[in-house]
Amino acid sequence: MSATNVPFDLAKAQAQLLVIDTRATHELTDGQYGKRRTSCERAAQILGVSYLADIPPEGLAGALERLEDPMLRRCTRHVVSEVARVRHSVQLLREEQLDASTLERIGSLFN
Repeated sequence: MSATNVPFDLAKAQAQLLVIDTRATHELTDGQYGKRRTSCERAAQILGVSYLADIPPEGLAGALERLEDPMLRRCTRHVVSEVARVRHSVQLLREEQLDASTLERIGSLFN
C-alpha cells in the first residue's frame, strides 16, 4: 500500500477546510480492531491478495463468492468500498475544476 499527496487549492475554490476536535474518545482496547484486522488478513489470504485494497470494485462480487464467512465478506466489502470512495475523490480533485459543486460531490462520497 502507498500514500500519495494530492494538492488542491481551497482558496481558489473560495472554500475552507475545517478540522474539528469533537473530543470523542476512541480506544482500541475492546479487541474489536484486532478481530477486524485478523478478519481482513484472513480474507486477503483466502483471496490470494496482499491487501483487500488490491481488489478492484469490479472484482468484488467474485471475491465475495469465494468467502464463506459472513464476517470476512463484510470486511472485504467495507475495505473495497472505502478504497473506491477515496480513489473517486482523488480523481475528482485531479480532474475536475475545484469549485463548490466538486467539493459537494466529494463530501457526498463520505456522508
